[in-house]
Amino acid sequence: MAHWQELAALQSASADISKAIHATDKTTWEGEYVRDILQGLLDDMETAAARIEYLSKPSIEGTLYKNTRGRYVVTYQENAEDGPELTSGHPLEAYYDDEWHMGRVEHNGTDYYFYGPGKPVLSIIDKVRVREEVR
Repeated sequence: MAHWQELAALQSASADISKAIHATDKTTWEGEYVRDILQGLLDDMETAAARIEYLSKPSIEGTLYKNTRGRYVVTYQENAEDGPELTSGHPLEAYYDDEWHMGRVEHNGTDYYFYGPGKPVLSIIDKVRVREEVR
């Protein structure tokens, strides 16, 4: 589901905050402090915009299969290696504990695993969702 309206609103607000940062009095301690607060807010808004943009990409749900190169690919139909090859850093959503979790693929020197911030490191999960550009 695309969230283009939310993204546009966030980008508009970011532009306003950026203007406020440039207009802030830099000659006083208070002005510098306010500028730092606004810059932190702007940084958080940029992170939020990147996440919303990511979530607006089409998603494809499938299962994982280890290919002959030892890398995981997402399969969308039985016995087919038709999805992207997943390597370290690749964003991925994994389904466990009855809900979807955002994270990424990482490698521990032996095998790949799913890593979700704030979540325990888990071995690769069967049910996953990958967001890719539509080809």
